[in-house]
Amino acid sequence: MSPENLDPLWEPLKIGGIEVPNRIFVSAHMMAFGDEPIVHDRYINYYEERARGGVGLLITGAEGTGPKGWHAPHFQAWREDASPRYQALANAVHQHGTKIFTQLWNPGLQDHGMMDLDNHHPTYGPSGVQSPFYGRIAKAMETEDIQEFINDFARCAELAQANGIDGVEVAGGHGYLINAFLSPFNNRREDEYGGSPENRARFAIEIGQEIRRRCGDDFPIMFRMIFEEFVGPAGANPQDSAELLKALHAAGVYDAFNISGGTYHSMWSTIMPASAPLDTPYVDDAALAKATIGAEVPVAVACKIYELETAAEVITSGKADLVAMTRAHLADPHLIKKAREGRRAEVRRCVGMNQGCVHRQFIGAGSSCTVNPVVGREGRWGSTKLGSAGTQRRVLVVGGGPGGMKFAEIAAGQGHDVTIWEKGDKLGGKLHHAAQMPGRQRWADLVTDLSAAVERAGVTVQFGTEATADNIREFGADMTVIATGGHFDHSTFSVLRPDRNAIPGADPAKILDPVQVLEHPELVGDNVVIIDDFNEPPSYGTALNLASQGKKVTRVTMNPGTLAAGYNVYDGYGGVYASLGQSGVVHHTETTVNEITDEGVSITQIWTHETQTVPADTVIVTMLRKPNDELYFELKNAGIPVRRIGDAVAPRRVDEAIYEGFELGLGLEAAIAESKPLAGVN
Repeated sequence: MSPENLDPLWEPLKIGGIEVPNRIFVSAHMMAFGDEPIVHDRYINYYEERARGGVGLLITGAEGTGPKGWHAPHFQAWREDASPRYQALANAVHQHGTKIFTQLWNPGLQDHGMMDLDNHHPTYGPSGVQSPFYGRIAKAMETEDIQEFINDFARCAELAQANGIDGVEVAGGHGYLINAFLSPFNNRREDEYGGSPENRARFAIEIGQEIRRRCGDDFPIMFRMIFEEFVGPAGANPQDSAELLKALHAAGVYDAFNISGGTYHSMWSTIMPASAPLDTPYVDDAALAKATIGAEVPVAVACKIYELETAAEVITSGKADLVAMTRAHLADPHLIKKAREGRRAEVRRCVGMNQGCVHRQFIGAGSSCTVNPVVGREGRWGSTKLGSAGTQRRVLVVGGGPGGMKFAEIAAGQGHDVTIWEKGDKLGGKLHHAAQMPGRQRWADLVTDLSAAVERAGVTVQFGTEATADNIREFGADMTVIATGGHFDHSTFSVLRPDRNAIPGADPAKILDPVQVLEHPELVGDNVVIIDDFNEPPSYGTALNLASQGKKVTRVTMNPGTLAAGYNVYDGYGGVYASLGQSGVVHHTETTVNEITDEGVSITQIWTHETQTVPADTVIVTMLRKPNDELYFELKNAGIPVRRIGDAVAPRRVDEAIYEGFELGLGLEAAIAESKPLAGVN
């Protein structure tokens, strides 16, 4: 798409009494940065960086509306002592011309009710049903509960308005409290708040009416709703949701509607990963919303829109008036600025894996971004913090994987003279293998983007170069960075079987790993057993690939689930479970391998002690991985200045490799001067 085709994105849009400068917005999303549950400097820096990059509208949240409508780590929007922080946030964003809303939220069914030691309470809902995620039965709300929560929402809107926030969004989607009232599945009431679409919409309408009464006619109020619950005929579908929308719009209190999809019954559908089978999944629902209410108020759409070209097509088609590009703005907060300045080739694209952002929350960590380690660290590493090095250094990078490329890009950007030695014929390292896994094709975009960034930075790249201590010494670098990655270990050692050092009968020379399977498919027989301790993506990706080739595949794992924890929430359901289930792959969970014989693999279920032999002419292990660290230690012992990053430290995810490359690239001068590792880097 040529630059002029993006022009529809730059048109302003009226929402209530304000004008948004363009058609791209960042939808409400939790970042879980920690600290106190109010806006603090880390959040202000995060949002301001995206405003600096030119986005039209930012929506914070979801933000709790009262002690009974909140759980950690969300903000507490009702706290008056937080007013100075909201004012600082509004001022920071407004100086760049961006508008900012606060999303007001009550978790309803999707709450523990006991996360605050001093405020245990039941979860709340229209009816006494359970959350499919937490399993707690909700209190069916009484009239006084309904009125209390209406007042909570309105009071928080008043505070937001007083603090300079431009508008609010009422969270009516994704299985939370208001959505539970809208849902024919969760709302089983027989009073004026249940039954017909008009009755199910009553709670949401009364919230909007009270906000309007307190905040006035010009204060924008947006409503976020879902058109599909993905729970079958019992739940909301586009047709039922269109009737709800008619009632909401007819009330005349909402200035815009933000269309998304999915609930806690179908977590993958709320923040769809790249592996999900749908692209731009809710654009047609937004089009139905526009057809339902006409052009009187704007309709926004969210979910899985990665590129500006796609957003422009949505706007040009008339299916929506405003497009969310939230994860895209984690990956590159300046994507709009770059596009408007004719630098679209420099945009760093989201790969849609949900591992640097969403997955981190489910392991109790603050969100960041796989491809952009600045996320959450804007106060240290944001665009206004970067400068040039005081002294140019000659730097050698051994290995052209993601960590090595990120280091080279950042170090060269600081003014250093950087050379990459790559023993292969292309940059990208393990990402080339990852991109060949089902649903993981977008890893190839990261290779392209990192390679382009290295070239723009003026890095010298030499392919087909095998690094040794001798030629490194001859090169004479001020610092050598080892980014040589790691490899699968064929020893069959398992930390889950401390009683032995290897699987009896295992021959490391005959065992394959996922990389070998991709590079030498001719080595794979028809009956395959994959042994995997922790259910990581290489295991199920390899299984899917081989099953699609007609192989009979069996996976054996000590893990109780089919997929690793964390993948289950926002990736596993996104097509991986379905694909595995439909592929014919046989899974033996909570199962240990006894031995490998000529007949196959002997396995035992650890609870029932049932033993069987699975026929196998090929055994693949995705158990232990080890760093390629021999060269690092040789250089270190020889007294040559050296650091290592990524899998050369310890095999992990690409997130860590890119983070460590970025960190060392910025701190290179200090590392050379101090001759000791930076934090997180050996």
